[in-house]
Amino acid sequence: MQRVTLPVDDDLLATLDRHMKKHRYASRSEALRDILRETAARATTIFMHRCDPGARRVG
Repeated sequence: MQRVTLPVDDDLLATLDRHMKKHRYASRSEALRDILRETAARATTIFMHRCDPGARRVG
């Protein structure tokens, strides 16, 4: 697993912390990994539908 360091403004960090508490993540890293996975899956689904509008959504 790679480590990524990035600056985040206070408002966005507060949003992440609320999301983390709401979904009971143990860490910001865990929350961000899930957010990134969900975003990647959504992007893949959108891409597949653009390539094949008749494709059915999985998941």
